[in-house]
Amino acid sequence: MRTDPLSDATTASISVITYGRGEWQVLADGVERGATTITVPDGSAFAVGEWAEIQKVNDAELMYTDVDWADDARGQLFEVTAVNGNEVSFHHPVYLDYPLADAPQIRAQHFVKQVGIERLYLERITNDSDVGTIQWTNAAYVWMREVESNRTRKAHLGTEQ
Repeated sequence: MRTDPLSDATTASISVITYGRGEWQVLADGVERGATTITVPDGSAFAVGEWAEIQKVNDAELMYTDVDWADDARGQLFEVTAVNGNEVSFHHPVYLDYPLADAPQIRAQHFVKQVGIERLYLERITNDSDVGTIQWTNAAYVWMREVESNRTRKAHLGTEQ
């Protein structure tokens, strides 16, 4: 008797996903590269241990896109280490300058955290879908150990933010 999990799904066989995005907050001050604290309009939207995303408009001289989802492609994710009123601090420093001319904005991100998949074999019955076998979306501190997949199309593991 076969005990391996078989899948004929047209989507990922396993999806670990959350969409806990906060509202964008426009920053009143620019942010310099190397900063580990940012003053935001509403600090109550952020929580220690959660994440934040900062972005700015693209520089048309450096980046050309003709798709809406890539309009503000320059940004960074941070793990929040402290919230003091409207000051939000992060584990890692800001990697880019965010001058006011680039319309910087920030929002809270709530990720799936500390989730793992271990000791698993997956096999697709059909191979006619154009999706990966396992999908992580908006996840942090996740892992896979001793996982094998067969008859995958596109990717064994897919990630998105």
